Amino acid sequence: MRTIRDIWKVSQPEYHCKSSSKEQANIKVHAGITIFVDFALFALPIAVINAKMMKSSKKIQVMLVFSVGLFVVITGIVRMVYVYTLDFLADP
Repeated sequence: MRTIRDIWKVSQPEYHCKSSSKEQANIKVHAGITIFVDFALFALPIAVINAKMMKSSKKIQVMLVFSVGLFVVITGIVRMVYVYTLDFLADP
């Protein structure tokens, strides 16, 4: 199995650069995994706070602090839209 470092070793004859379609697929998969992890990290504390905290005013304050993660999830989704619509590997 080759490492990421091996991608940049183009001077050696046994190494070949990835095709642009494989690189684009790699970028898209990475964006999807990132959104999934961001959403999981956003949802886990909210669920625990909602189940364990009884006082409503304190619960709302803590949930607002953790809701900053919602911004991260939305930013990841916007990034994924750009990844799917733009070709970052094209030479301008």
